[in-house]
Amino acid sequence: MTPPDLSEAPGALRFVLLYGSHAHGTAGPTSDEDWRGVFQLPTDTILGLRRPRETWERKPDIVLWELGQFARLLLGGNPNIVGMLWAPDDVIIHIDGAALRLREMRERFITRRMVSAYLGWVHTELKVGTALTGKRASHLLRLLWELDGALTEGAIPVRLPEERRRTVVAVKRGNLDVSVALARTRTELERIDALARSMDLPEPPEEEVNAIVVAARWEAPW
Repeated sequence: MTPPDLSEAPGALRFVLLYGSHAHGTAGPTSDEDWRGVFQLPTDTILGLRRPRETWERKPDIVLWELGQFARLLLGGNPNIVGMLWAPDDVIIHIDGAALRLREMRERFITRRMVSAYLGWVHTELKVGTALTGKRASHLLRLLWELDGALTEGAIPVRLPEERRRTVVAVKRGNLDVSVALARTRTELERIDALARSMDLPEPPEEEVNAIVVAARWEAPW
């Protein structure tokens, strides 16, 4: 696993990982390498008149978020962002500073807002129905089972248990018909939705996250 050259990133790198199918354990021989991460802009850039660039991309497979934007998406329960904090150690190239502090409190982001974001994404995708590709359909089951782990175990299994992982791979590679996968998705959605409704889930830790981001700005040497 060789990380890409990120020397052109607009700020100090705080988090770099190989995400996507490699983190989920569903990669095949032709799978792309989806690199994700967090950078921190100089504080003067944040305080200045010009609105800073909060997302940096290099096509086709690198996306980095500025620390403040990453924190806001995290508080909003964005599945891709929350999942980054639960990625296995073997795909993390670098993590320090505020990103490390956020990862150390990752259980605190299993919130009512996060559950709503996960379920909302699945509901929206299901409207496409059998027009979904196997790859997109596999994401639905994977997200639901990640959410199931969050609600029942207090941890998001980005790399699913083996039986579930094999099912996701079968859907992704077309070895399990999309209509069958969607039927199972709807059954799981109903079960997990009911489970979530029965739980007293917390609100996001906005004050703590704000304090971490502010401290990182003040601590920055530039």
